[in-house]
Amino acid sequence: MREANPAKAAGFTLLELLVVIAIIAVLSALVLTGISKSRSRADQSTSANNLRQWGTALMSSLADFDSRLPSTGATGGATDFADKDAWFNRLPSYMNELPLADPQIESRVPKAGQNSVWLNPASPREEVGRLMKPPKQWYFSYAMNRYLSTAEERTLSKLRLESAHSTVFMGEQGDDVSELRPDKINAVFGPGSPKDGKENAAHFLFCDGHVELVTRDIFDPKFATEGSGPGPDDAERLRPGFSYIPFVGAKTAE
Repeated sequence: MREANPAKAAGFTLLELLVVIAIIAVLSALVLTGISKSRSRADQSTSANNLRQWGTALMSSLADFDSRLPSTGATGGATDFADKDAWFNRLPSYMNELPLADPQIESRVPKAGQNSVWLNPASPREEVGRLMKPPKQWYFSYAMNRYLSTAEERTLSKLRLESAHSTVFMGEQGDDVSELRPDKINAVFGPGSPKDGKENAAHFLFCDGHVELVTRDIFDPKFATEGSGPGPDDAERLRPGFSYIPFVGAKTAE
């Protein structure tokens, strides 16, 4: 009888090794994909909850300020951190947060990865670190709709808000500007580019306090079709279900 080769019996052939490696690679990819999806869902949930907290703060502040909305705190494209009526100064106290005008904010700057009502956890860490430089600069994961900041019309009785359910108050943006610019939204949730991926989505807080995840083909004016508007410079039309414009003819603050 021919004896078996002990070395051959105890080892693997090259083909067997390649099969094992391929199986491990496939399993690793599946695990990493699952982890990535779970992290994305967790980030979405956290960011949506942050916006709900801003919405609750807004509703509380309206009772204290005779139904007058805060301002965006932006003048000529720059942020006025001393503006006490700006959303980032008026609303934080309702969440036990420091307003950005408070000098102590420099010692309590949120870092990327931390749980903070100021930060979308999916925001790119490099951008947060590069732009978060108080008291002269702040990284705004969230920003206020610029169409709600016209000074003479910010009191709700004068604003003539046509649909609180469909009018945006705040949305995810992700830069150093405190007013929401529809064509600059950094939509980090989705398979494409956060800057221009049509299927990517961002959260929006509406004037009635609810929060929705909305895809770019709805919120970005460059994808709007005739009659669906409005765009950032189109104040003549209202869009059912989703609109930056509180009423036909609304203008932005200069």
